[in-house]
Amino acid sequence: MFDLDGTLIDTVPDISLALDRAMIDMDYAAPGLDSARRWVGNGSKVLIERALFAEADNFSGQQLQQTQQLFFNHYEDCCQQSSQLYPGVQATLEYLAANGFDIACVTNKPVRFTAKVLAGCKIEQFFSLLVCGDTLANRKPSPDQLLHAMAHYQRPASQSLMVGDSRNDIEAARAAGVAVLAVDYGYNHGEPIYDADRDAASNPDIVVSNLADYFH
Repeated sequence: MFDLDGTLIDTVPDISLALDRAMIDMDYAAPGLDSARRWVGNGSKVLIERALFAEADNFSGQQLQQTQQLFFNHYEDCCQQSSQLYPGVQATLEYLAANGFDIACVTNKPVRFTAKVLAGCKIEQFFSLLVCGDTLANRKPSPDQLLHAMAHYQRPASQSLMVGDSRNDIEAARAAGVAVLAVDYGYNHGEPIYDADRDAASNPDIVVSNLADYFH
């Protein structure tokens, strides 16, 4: 089970562009790429909230909803513009497919964007299941998406692995009773993915800088 943003694909350049355009539409300053990298990882609503809080002490639910819709509209147009696979991702997916592994994409991104981004990077064929942010009522860090994928493939936790880049992925995996591998290059709100306390519950089981270093 692979997370998407920050794990398989660097999507922030396109997310940042859509966010900048939405904020400008709302007469706010464009947050820029560095801010977007710190804010992503908890879904679009939280991303928009963080952007609005950076510009205003108070904003209404209507403003939040309007900005989010503007963001969606802009992201629909640009989500395939600059997003790129991280090194080792293509080789990893090819290896897993060649060796008969079931591969799911488990992401908080809505399905319409997930499918489009995967297709834009030409890796959609590797995934026999997409569990997206609007597939179920609950998203990561809830374990529900992972449990859904495991039930789909009829695989127990002992035969499953979550691969992600953030605490959301780790918490979801722990709650589902699944081992978790984390990449150290993704979007974890500017924090290291591995805590200095080696026994911390928030730590992944494995950390890699390139997925192909583990999957080969």
